[in-house]
Amino acid sequence: MPAYLNPLPDFPGIAEPVRRAVLIRRAEEKLLEIVRSGQAHGTLHACIGQELSAVAFCTLLAPGDVIFSNHRCHGHFLAFTGDLEGLFGEVLGTTAGVCAGIGGSQHLCQGGFYSNGIQGGILPVAAGMALAAKMRAANSVGVVFMGDGTLGQGVVYETFNIISKWQIPLLVVCEDNGWAQSTPKTATLAGDITARASAFGMRVSEDSTADWPLLLENARASVDFVRSTGLPAFHLVRTSRLCAHSRSDDCRDPGEVDRCCQADPINLMAGDDRGALRKWTAICDAMVEQALDTARRAPVLDASALSNPPRPRGHAPSGSQWTAFSPGDFSAGCGERYGVRINAALDGLLSRRPEVVLLGEDIVDPYGGAFKITAGLSTRHPGRVLSTPISEAAMTGLANGLALAGLRPVVEIMFGDFVTLAMDQLVNHAAKFSGMYHGKASCPLIMRMPMGGHRGYGPTHSQTLDKLLAGIDGVTVLALNTLLEPSEIYDSVAANESGPVLVIENKTDYTRRLGHVAPSMFANYRFTRSGAPYPTLRAQPAATPPDATLVTYGGAVATAFEAAGILFQEHEILLEVVVPTSLRPLDADSLIRAVSTARVFTLEEGSAPMGIGAEILAILAEKGARLEKVGRIAAREGIIPAARHLEHFVLPSPRTVVDRILEAFHER
Repeated sequence: MPAYLNPLPDFPGIAEPVRRAVLIRRAEEKLLEIVRSGQAHGTLHACIGQELSAVAFCTLLAPGDVIFSNHRCHGHFLAFTGDLEGLFGEVLGTTAGVCAGIGGSQHLCQGGFYSNGIQGGILPVAAGMALAAKMRAANSVGVVFMGDGTLGQGVVYETFNIISKWQIPLLVVCEDNGWAQSTPKTATLAGDITARASAFGMRVSEDSTADWPLLLENARASVDFVRSTGLPAFHLVRTSRLCAHSRSDDCRDPGEVDRCCQADPINLMAGDDRGALRKWTAICDAMVEQALDTARRAPVLDASALSNPPRPRGHAPSGSQWTAFSPGDFSAGCGERYGVRINAALDGLLSRRPEVVLLGEDIVDPYGGAFKITAGLSTRHPGRVLSTPISEAAMTGLANGLALAGLRPVVEIMFGDFVTLAMDQLVNHAAKFSGMYHGKASCPLIMRMPMGGHRGYGPTHSQTLDKLLAGIDGVTVLALNTLLEPSEIYDSVAANESGPVLVIENKTDYTRRLGHVAPSMFANYRFTRSGAPYPTLRAQPAATPPDATLVTYGGAVATAFEAAGILFQEHEILLEVVVPTSLRPLDADSLIRAVSTARVFTLEEGSAPMGIGAEILAILAEKGARLEKVGRIAAREGIIPAARHLEHFVLPSPRTVVDRILEAFHER
């Protein structure tokens, strides 16, 4: 038994696995009592009836192994850690809890154990941590628990494909209790469960908690197989849930539940030897009460720990110094295509940081990605540039697991539109790990994606989803632009960020030149930048105060400068252009310092409602900026057509900017 498991008292006549299973049951029965009586907040999903499955696998693992569980995680947690006090404290919401009450019953993290309440989403994360162990030649294994209801999730099969194809040492344990919340398996599941895993070429085993000695024997064989071969395996465990799905939502026929209770191994053992099991149960009850008392007496977490989260180091401190720069002032690569410079930035990360791994679709040579941004990288860095199946959810989940394991994965989403397929992994996993585990884990994922239109790719390959991404709490969202050397941004991310960072790269910028500023008249402009690693840029007329301010970012920067040239040459209106690099969080201090006029317009390639421009104007208003005239310039709402003239009609152009600003200047 691993040394970090809390040992149980010796008790003659009852096997250790049974002793541990009984302790889990008594702990969960007490938890249900606590929740039903209103002593704890929220809900709870007990595994009563399934305890021997948890014991069979979790007690076999060694230091360095990891376990991922789901909403019904208490049995797995207690079998692996033995931490009664940590579980009770978490449910009661005190600092005795393993996550200080933040995660609650479903979201636990302790010594290689992770659980999350999202069905299926933990499978690729577990695969990523197991892959990290394989890359480090650690000879450790990952175990991930899922229920039969989770077999309806597509990410499960994406993960099956990857772990089998890549030979990742992950054991998938499917606990089949026949019910998905209130729905019987017969109403939702087609075909045979084991056949699904077999179809991906995995070793498959099948057991039942009713024959728990055989289950223990075969569980060891499955774990030993994964550890010795480095290959994945699938183990189906037939079992019964004797309690409701959560606190009280049980729609099953009472007769069926009674039959399960009568066939339950622990109940049968109680009938065979009531005296021994009764005595051991009394010992378990004493252990439970002691842990519960300790958890209750612990203080609660100060809410200020949530209301004042630490500021990421990559963001500008208040009052940071502004310095002059020239768009052509780059130590290397000035005039090169921006896509080439991003390639060089990624090459630099791989060269200097051994923890960096690149994942994406079609990114290895000779193809090198849909926009050739990764060309040559797989040749120069073999084994660290991984071309994945077309599986955005599993790919991102795999990267999440690599990040939890201490690596720095960089995921390429082929088209930014496809990020919607990975949203669960961003919203419910990457963005939450650190917070819901009370700082016990970090997820330094980097996701980069080409975004935007003007290329004729049509409705599903031309969208600008920046506002969707910037709306996710817990992530940093950056937008590259051709006035900045991309290596500066990527190096800052790698050096400063411990959480997920989403980097938006506009597709049209790939073919523009580094340092690109449209009209030659901008020799008469003064360029300055804030002192942050993700700076806010400002271009102001050198000799005359500007008439209005245009705040924009990313690929729209070129549009903004071209419009500014037209406004000056044709209408004698001088614009200053302000360009934030960080969209989430927006650097409010730098924005308020950069804007020097009372006429402020924003420009974004996405549509205006609930957009980045609205947030910028709201921040300026909250900070007390003097705003006499404001306007949001953006794409028209709706789909982006493929035909050139229709696409041009929908997306903002320099003439769109000019017309909107002229209209505002002539309004009374």
